[in-house]
Amino acid sequence: MAKWLLCTLIALLLISLFGFYSWPRSIMPPEQQTNVDVQMGFYDLMSRRKETYDTHMVIVNKTILTTITSPDDPRFILKGKFTQTSTHQRRQWFSWSPI
Repeated sequence: MAKWLLCTLIALLLISLFGFYSWPRSIMPPEQQTNVDVQMGFYDLMSRRKETYDTHMVIVNKTILTTITSPDDPRFILKGKFTQTSTHQRRQWFSWSPI
């Protein structure tokens, strides 16, 4: 169960990261491009349960600091950082580590 939850949360972080970098940067001033808040949810058809997570991302020196919280459970907080490791053919590669 814990592995499944961790994999789900890492997938959520990766999806959030993709959304963060595909955000239309040309229409926003540079000072507004450093913070992003996204709410994402999952629905399990078999158990008829839904899970909602709030993600907050901030860029600091080519590192993306992420915080994932649950509006349903105030005790749940997952903090991590994506550190850019390389750039290849206009693609950016990151490593994730918990904080």
